[in-house]
Amino acid sequence: MNKLFKLIYVNLLSLFDINKIIIAREDGVKSNLEKRTILVALINVVYAYFLYVILNKLVVTDKVVLLVIGFFVSTLLCFLSDISTVEQLIFRSDDTEFLFSYPITRTQILFSKLFTVYLKNLVGTALFMIVSLLSYYNSGGVVTDTLFVMVLLVSLTIPILPIIIATIISYVDDYYKTKTHDSIVYKIIKTVIYICILLLMIILFSSVRNSSINDMIMIVIDKLYWIYPMGLMFYAMLAKESILLFIIMLVI
Repeated sequence: MNKLFKLIYVNLLSLFDINKIIIAREDGVKSNLEKRTILVALINVVYAYFLYVILNKLVVTDKVVLLVIGFFVSTLLCFLSDISTVEQLIFRSDDTEFLFSYPITRTQILFSKLFTVYLKNLVGTALFMIVSLLSYYNSGGVVTDTLFVMVLLVSLTIPILPIIIATIISYVDDYYKTKTHDSIVYKIIKTVIYICILLLMIILFSSVRNSSINDMIMIVIDKLYWIYPMGLMFYAMLAKESILLFIIMLVI
């Protein structure tokens, strides 16, 4: 267990470049890593502020939708971040094979790396869910003890599915990259898949173009319910303050 905690700690330092910052300071080397880390944090705060402003300008009769928007934004940002982070941290990391040579199980190594990604995602998720909760309260939504606990605990699970999906995609991508030696044919196939996904999204959200901001957001949310049913379950859970749906959300 101590080995696992140490692995998580080391990976966490690496993920936020803290170890490189410490080494640069000790060696007296000028580094932009501190500025870059601060800049990334500021960008997240700015994004959260913009989300807060947008949510406060929305006119919705069902205030729970504001929390659902926070849920979808957090999930999407986790997924987009994980797609690049998981591949670099697990499949392209220089230290993975090195760690395999130590008396540490592969499960411990992989879990520590994925748990590190989870903690990173949790920072952004907390920021955006707090913003959506504040907007919900400011718009007249009633924050009961039950609702607050539900939002708090479910927020802890938001990064899990994006990490699982991103890991599967990264694994498949890495497998075929290695098998085909990252050939031009494989790159073309990947490009075609990306284009098909993009066209599908354009077709799916084509009805959004001629709508007002409020209508547009509601249409997008309705479409997202079909793409990611967890969002619909999150809405139903909060709207009804359903303990059963709450338990299902936590289990899933």
